[in-house]
Amino acid sequence: MNTVPQFEHWIDGHPVPPVSGRHLDSTSPYDGELVSRIADGSAEDVERAVTAAHRAQPAWGRTTTTERFRVLTSIAAGIRANIDRLVELECAEGGKLPVPARVELLIAADYFEYYGSIVRTLANATEYGLAGAVWCGDAARGMAVAHRIEAGQVAVNGGVMGVETPFGGYRTSGIGREKGIAALYEYTQLKTVSVTLPDHGTN
Repeated sequence: MNTVPQFEHWIDGHPVPPVSGRHLDSTSPYDGELVSRIADGSAEDVERAVTAAHRAQPAWGRTTTTERFRVLTSIAAGIRANIDRLVELECAEGGKLPVPARVELLIAADYFEYYGSIVRTLANATEYGLAGAVWCGDAARGMAVAHRIEAGQVAVNGGVMGVETPFGGYRTSGIGREKGIAALYEYTQLKTVSVTLPDHGTN
């Protein structure tokens, strides 16, 4: 006798049973056979999930573009590694035919790889770095992103640079800096002198 799989909520990185203890039956559109049981969510379950997401966000926000690339591409690799099982579940629960279900799942894997490559490519992966801009609803988050952008000037939510503000570029976007004390350093040469003075004694 086959055991019907039971799926819980996925909260805070692990399966969590629903607060109510109830599960919904998922049946096959083909023959009405019970395929699995899934957690029946409630407002309390949603609250737990949202709280966990808020708690996890700061750490995710500090991840590098390379780390995010690895996460997204690992999801794609997981889909491909388990494609046969996923096709089976799609057909059983959604009534899809095997070939279209496989195609859709492979497209999903392609999406994760595509957006993973964008995350890695667009963030600072350019030979230029004169200016950039960040638009978001959270100014603090925008400032955090601005600090990670390799550009001489970064405006957050339309911030305007004053004419006296020092500026310059990264990589091939210019050499040196202009305006302010930073510009004066361009006209100086650092030199370190070390000397040993003779000991003339004391009277």
